Amino acid sequence: MGAKPRRRDAWGRFLPERRIDVAAVRADYLGRTLSNEQIIEKHGISLSALHRLVVAEHWEPRAPRRIDPNDLAMRMLGLLENQVLYLEDNMTKVGATEAAVLGKLAMTLDKLIEIRRAENRYPRRAAEEIEGLRSKIAERLAELNAG
Repeated sequence: MGAKPRRRDAWGRFLPERRIDVAAVRADYLGRTLSNEQIIEKHGISLSALHRLVVAEHWEPRAPRRIDPNDLAMRMLGLLENQVLYLEDNMTKVGATEAAVLGKLAMTLDKLIEIRRAENRYPRRAAEEIEGLRSKIAERLAELNAG
């Protein structure tokens, strides 16, 4: 004989094997002494179930994770570098849409450089990498406009 199939709710999601003590989860969540990971472990629920409870019960959401501006800048640089590599590999197939996206990314990079210079927190190595990437983008845009 096979295992007993799990019950599902009206939206097709699996129902928990045991009943969730919403009051206890609420106390732990709003008490802010336990992390989300500790709460889901303590109550035997999934992270998505916890988020559904927060929304359904109208609990005040916890503050989102703070985004490190340096991490954001490095992610932006990675994105730009990937776009330049893509353009180098597919120079003959690039259309107006790709060129427009690259132009917008270059403008965003310029703004990022201005902000970093104003904050005076730009590491020398990163500045050199960005200037090199900026030069590559400018060259590719010139080639696209000429072609």
